[in-house]
Amino acid sequence: MVTVFIYKKNIYMETKPQLKSFKSLNVPLPSIGFEGTKIDIQELIDRDIILHDFKIEDSKFPKPGKEKCLHLQVAIGEIKYVSFTPTLRLIRQATSIEKQQLPITTKIIRAGNSLEFS
Repeated sequence: MVTVFIYKKNIYMETKPQLKSFKSLNVPLPSIGFEGTKIDIQELIDRDIILHDFKIEDSKFPKPGKEKCLHLQVAIGEIKYVSFTPTLRLIRQATSIEKQQLPITTKIIRAGNSLEFS
């Protein structure tokens, strides 16, 4: 940007640096977290659900072999829920899902002493 001004018959030009806009920085929007009512993972077993999103974080209550926690954003019908589980089999299956494939329909079923997506 150039500003021109005249002072006592002399012309002066002043160059100001072009400021960037926030939009031009392409800053991603921060995640606002999952929305919905908390639901126990046991209440989701053998029900048709829509998996909208998930994330895997360190567990707030770690136990040997259960240091991670799977956070699920699911829906039953039009109602959204959030559920949490340290189930290793579900965590492993979730890591194989590409986020751009979501949302998907699934069921959480019992597989021996564990849970898995079907």
